[in-house]
Amino acid sequence: MRRVYKIFILSILLVTLNINAFAYEKKEYEETNGILIMNYEVKQSEEQLFLNEIEKNIEINGKKYEYVKYEKSEDEANYKAVSETILKEDLAYNDKERIKAITEASYEYKADGYTGVLDISDIDIETKHNGTYEEIESLDIPFQNLNSNDLYNIQKEIGVGAKIYSLINVEWENEKIEKIDGSIIPVLYKGVLHYQTVIEKEKNDSYDATINYSGVVKADDGLYQYKVIYKEIIPEPVQESNYIIPVVIVSAVGIVLVMVLIISQKRKK
Repeated sequence: MRRVYKIFILSILLVTLNINAFAYEKKEYEETNGILIMNYEVKQSEEQLFLNEIEKNIEINGKKYEYVKYEKSEDEANYKAVSETILKEDLAYNDKERIKAITEASYEYKADGYTGVLDISDIDIETKHNGTYEEIESLDIPFQNLNSNDLYNIQKEIGVGAKIYSLINVEWENEKIEKIDGSIIPVLYKGVLHYQTVIEKEKNDSYDATINYSGVVKADDGLYQYKVIYKEIIPEPVQESNYIIPVVIVSAVGIVLVMVLIISQKRKK
């Protein structure tokens, strides 16, 4: 049972090591004149792990290579241009500088794995016509030398330009009085005639401002392109030495001596 367990653990370790070793490798590679270039795409968060796992010696298509160096470049996808807008509604003015004064100069962007700061690039202003409203307009006309305070003699409507005013009230004062049969009687009147009309006025325009922000943001976990460069290991040719011939000669002499000894022993017997 222990043996099976050890084999299982060993298998897991081997698989894990194999995954780590090739986790970043892209399928294509380049080989020219004994120089091999392996291409990798590595996330910023995995760079140190990748560098620790660069193989110093590899074999491809029966050829052996040794590590020389790596070259690193940043992926274009690490940066992108973005824009955002903020709407400010119902402003009482359309002055861009005043709008800038009440607006944040920059916008903190953080979305889709990118972070950065955007600055105001432009402000678009739309005018809103808010319609009309009604308002009462008054017209006060003083009068004098009226010999009675009867409304019959008062003009109920008067026209001023295109406007028609209606009488709503009269303020009477005694302008001249006389004593008749012991009583004080007004004989002339003065006062103020109050007229009103309803007029239609335009409401003040208001403004909607669209503040446009733009800028370049950076990926939170960027990609880097690595070229790991190897050079082919050329085995050194085996050099033949002259020591082979003396060895062969010595060996032959030894064989002869052994044969002579054997023959001598037989004769003695």
